[in-house]
Amino acid sequence: MYLAQSISSATVSLGLRCPGHNRLRRRVNLRSQSQTSRRVSPPTAWLAGRSNSRTHACKLSGSTPERRKARAHVRAQAHAQIQAEVDVAALADRAEVLGDMSLWAWRRNAIWQVVSFVVPALSISVADAMMTLVDTLCIGQFGSTAELAALGPNMVVFNFSSYVFMCVGLATITLMGRFLREGKEAEASRVVSQALIFGCLAGSVATVVITVAGPWLLAACGSTPEVTEIALVYLKIRALAIPAVVCVNAAQSGLMAQRNSARPALAVLTAALVNIVLDVIFIRNMGMGIAGAAIATVIGQFCALGMLILPYLHRDARVRLVAVLPERAHLMQFGSCVGPIFVVIAAKNVCYMLIQSAATSLQVLLVAAHQAVWSMWAVGAFCCSPMEQAALAFLPAARSGFEKRELVRMLLLGGTFVGLVAATCTCLPPLFNPQFFTRDPRLWAPMQTVCLQGFLAMTFAGLEVAVNGILLAEGETMFLARAMVTNLTITAAYFFTKGRSGALPDVWWGLVLFFFTRIVQALIRLSQISKRLTQHAKPTK
Repeated sequence: MYLAQSISSATVSLGLRCPGHNRLRRRVNLRSQSQTSRRVSPPTAWLAGRSNSRTHACKLSGSTPERRKARAHVRAQAHAQIQAEVDVAALADRAEVLGDMSLWAWRRNAIWQVVSFVVPALSISVADAMMTLVDTLCIGQFGSTAELAALGPNMVVFNFSSYVFMCVGLATITLMGRFLREGKEAEASRVVSQALIFGCLAGSVATVVITVAGPWLLAACGSTPEVTEIALVYLKIRALAIPAVVCVNAAQSGLMAQRNSARPALAVLTAALVNIVLDVIFIRNMGMGIAGAAIATVIGQFCALGMLILPYLHRDARVRLVAVLPERAHLMQFGSCVGPIFVVIAAKNVCYMLIQSAATSLQVLLVAAHQAVWSMWAVGAFCCSPMEQAALAFLPAARSGFEKRELVRMLLLGGTFVGLVAATCTCLPPLFNPQFFTRDPRLWAPMQTVCLQGFLAMTFAGLEVAVNGILLAEGETMFLARAMVTNLTITAAYFFTKGRSGALPDVWWGLVLFFFTRIVQALIRLSQISKRLTQHAKPTK
């Protein structure tokens, strides 16, 4: 290297230039730089920091009181620094969400958005339960006590099918909302079209299964031999409406994804009015009894379906029905939305079936009294379910930890409020005016003995639905499944012991136990994951 440098300097000093002079000089300089970089020692600051850290660790190691106090002081300083950073980030999140609005103005706006979502969703939840309530009231006023008792096991079967198929509507609104936000109207049209096809197929299969296995299903729900024959008449006719029920659920969800809440509410109101008018005509005027109530319900459901299909057939509709066969990938996408929620809902309905089977295995008078109160209570329970849908719709879209915490508080308070209102509306009428439900005075006293239990259960149900929606939005599906299995075990143990005492109040205390255990488990889990709700406010390093 030194020889090359000498030759280069000599050449320059003599004014000579050889052809490879510049190339040789660049090569020599590069080699010199590379060798110099290999001889550079490590940075002094890094060595000093490493030495200081080792010295500091050595000073804090050991078990003397001074060293323990020093370690505690270091931990306290680190915690205070992290907490200060979190507080600063939380204030930044709050300022970003609120903007120029005050906190209470933002809360009023958020409450209005939740209410605007919950009220239309209410029509989806209570549609089929309202049909059953209308049948119960008309049978109680114009039918016999045996026919009123026959509605009990039928209500178990059809409430189970209606509640399970709510998964179809939930998956439809989830997928359509995603595609509409992305501007993919063609994909949204495919989703609602395939949901309606799936509803027709699944509803037809459910109709065949319920019709064929009707006697076994009624017996499994606790129907006595003297009631089974009457109940079977209602079951075979009412089963014809299941395809319409599933398609109504899908069509309503598709309209709500487009923020069209007027049409679902109008369709449900029309179906209820048709059912009431036909019940009076068939039961009171024509004397068709429980068969007339079933026919009126079927006609009302198909009227609602027709009203909900019309918006999709309009020429200027944003989402229209298309003739498309479901593909494997699309079915897998749809199943991924509906599957986890189906497991939780199915397990919850098994618990309801245990409660109903214990009630319908009592004496005929007690079964009729239970049915009169349960029909009203079931409508109130369905009125609470939109709080779960609101949690699934709003929490995943929260932009920060501040917004998520505010929404969680709002949903918990809203669930409690809805539960109290539903409990007041469903349990006070049987207590003070039982003759509104039936003209048989023998049923009034048993109905009044379960009003307290119904009030407590409904209040717990409102809060349970809100917490359940929050946990679903946070991805706690496996916990909810395990919790539901635990509740199923506790409920089954109760009804195989105390619930078989033959007293109607004991059956309703089992309902209170079911919702109380659900709330305890869900609130404990919610407190465990509460730190996750603030993670959006933590700074990223």
